[in-house]
Amino acid sequence: NYFLLTKYKVIPLSVKISLFFACIISAVLNILTHPVGAPDIFNYIINCKMAYFYHLNPYIHTFQSFGDDPLINYTTLSHSTLPYGPLWLLLCYIPFHISGFSSILSILLCYKSFNFVFFIFTVILIYHYEEKDKKWMSLYLFMGNPVILFEGMVNGHNDIIMTFFFIYSIFNLRGNSFFTLPLFTLGSLVKVFILPLLPLFLIEMVRRKWPINKIITSCLLSVLIALCLFIPFRDRNVIKGMLSGMNSY
Repeated sequence: NYFLLTKYKVIPLSVKISLFFACIISAVLNILTHPVGAPDIFNYIINCKMAYFYHLNPYIHTFQSFGDDPLINYTTLSHSTLPYGPLWLLLCYIPFHISGFSSILSILLCYKSFNFVFFIFTVILIYHYEEKDKKWMSLYLFMGNPVILFEGMVNGHNDIIMTFFFIYSIFNLRGNSFFTLPLFTLGSLVKVFILPLLPLFLIEMVRRKWPINKIITSCLLSVLIALCLFIPFRDRNVIKGMLSGMNSY
């Protein structure tokens, strides 16, 4: 399909509509497919249940204490603390508040639909910010990508949420906006694995000749966001728990 798209000088409206609906239908079918190949979504569920049902801090406590909970049979990492950032945990209040914890099917559908929302948000970002002659090609490379559809919808990985903030930060970097680092920070507070890319962002800012006060403002705003997101947990062992969880994973 990508090869055929490159043959068009101007992509017809009918082709655009076909591509869009084909990708959306594929995404929905992936939502309805049971997770295979990765148990991560069940690890997300037990950590959120600990936070929003048992009202315990998952960065400090583990699900191992709840041996009689039926959800413990779905995971092999009940002994691990939560390795993901506080923004992810706070955002997860939305799908788990809607689904509750009584039905594993409701939980899976609700959380995967939550991922789908961020998938659509990212699609909107690409369409809004990408250059006119690259919009639809870029959209198709994202929306039709089988890895994104499979891992983001079938297995429900939270990388799709991180990706939204990460791509948003890249577009802001292109536009020389001081929101670049705050958005990057939000992405890393979903999943910290993008942090090694921070020096590349700083190098690019210098290469683009950003004023030093603009870089400092962006950095300070990032620190403020991180502090605000960690404050609700009110425990200095949260970082230690995250690192311990990452080590277990």
